[in-house]
Amino acid sequence: MPYQSPLHHGVIADPARRAWQYGETLAASLIAYAARDAAFAAHLSARLRSALTPRADASRDTYESPRAGDAFRLLVPDDSEAAARRLEWLVGRLEDGTLPGADAAIDVLATWLRAEAARDPAPQRIVVGVVVVAVPGVTLGRFKMKRAAMTIIVRNDRAVASDWRLIQDITDASFGVVLRAIDMAGGDLGKLEPEVADWFFHDRMLALYGTSGRGLAAIRRELRSLDVVHAAIEDRIGTSIVAVSPTAAGAWQDIRWTLDPLHAA
Repeated sequence: MPYQSPLHHGVIADPARRAWQYGETLAASLIAYAARDAAFAAHLSARLRSALTPRADASRDTYESPRAGDAFRLLVPDDSEAAARRLEWLVGRLEDGTLPGADAAIDVLATWLRAEAARDPAPQRIVVGVVVVAVPGVTLGRFKMKRAAMTIIVRNDRAVASDWRLIQDITDASFGVVLRAIDMAGGDLGKLEPEVADWFFHDRMLALYGTSGRGLAAIRRELRSLDVVHAAIEDRIGTSIVAVSPTAAGAWQDIRWTLDPLHAA
């Protein structure tokens, strides 16, 4: 029986900018990491050239990076191993076409490759567009697991009232993230993002934070604008809890969100 999604998701744009689809956002996160790690940039270029082949239709003329907001910062890998794991997973999902925004992601990567090729304009390195080609034998097994917590952000008025309802809502929000990740993987647990799979099959650590209602609403708008995997709990006031995918577990020290660490009861 074909996989039937239990959820219905739409990309809701921040009025201040266009909406990104998740595959495009992840591709941009790898390019952002490559900009600060020359060795990974060389690996990314070589890996994409081995996994992608030219096609007749050209990619976009210029690459537009997401605005450097906090949601995007958190998606940028924090080391080369995390970046390499994401790259292998992303190539696989682009090959099977299951990732939302796959075509846009290919376009972003093609544009970056073309810019890289311009620095070394040998004919065999010029890429004007790409079609994904699977590379047999590539797996994530050679990478070490790096456990990431799932971030849970609670509106302050709910955070002070620690009771079974709060615990239940946090549980529901965290598994809402997993459900969306499974949905994107077409129901195939073997295609879960590496960080989500690590979280789901192992420690399931949570990092709890509190913030104001206005702050939480702004955070959710930013997550939506980049199509970052997240789940929210609503009440009569508005959004009360947001759970963010373990994939967005990068440089927390660099973000501007006003968050107060919470301690589990």
